[in-house]
Amino acid sequence: MNHVHGFLSDGHSGVWLKKLDPLKSKLQGLGVTTVYPGHGEPGGLDVLDWTKSYLETFRKAVRDLAEGREMLTPEQKTELSRRMAVFLPENKLPQFVTRSADPVAAELAKKPD
Repeated sequence: MNHVHGFLSDGHSGVWLKKLDPLKSKLQGLGVTTVYPGHGEPGGLDVLDWTKSYLETFRKAVRDLAEGREMLTPEQKTELSRRMAVFLPENKLPQFVTRSADPVAAELAKKPD
């Protein structure tokens, strides 16, 4: 992703997060300078740093709001959307925030890290 909300409804945001640094190292080793994300414009390897920051921010917000529960209330989803719009003022694909809220909450409830 590059300055676009991510589709995290698969419930694997933690795995994705853990793979970003090794991926960046591998791409640097291969001399790759441009990344073509599934969402957002192409960019340098710093796109991976931004994605990491996004995932960390999203997961922290969900963790704080869900407090160990597997689902967020409608009000909590509204607050999550507000927090993520502050993080990402461009707010592209905002529907992904609410769609991803419960899968990420369930992921975090099963295996908090």
